[in-house]
Amino acid sequence: LRGVAAALSHVGSEFRASVVARLGGDEFCVVLPTSELADAQRFACAASRRITREVGPDVSLCWG
Repeated sequence: LRGVAAALSHVGSEFRASVVARLGGDEFCVVLPTSELADAQRFACAASRRITREVGPDVSLCWG
């Protein structure tokens, strides 16, 4: 969980006014209030790549 949180926070720092929070268990919430849908997709792709690289390929993600 710490690795995923670190990766999400790092990618989130590249998006203005983003907020990354752990909701509980293994669930996280990313809020991109000044972004459009294309930015959210860019975030999800970048975060997925970083998590796979830093945490490992066994971590699965679901974006919604």
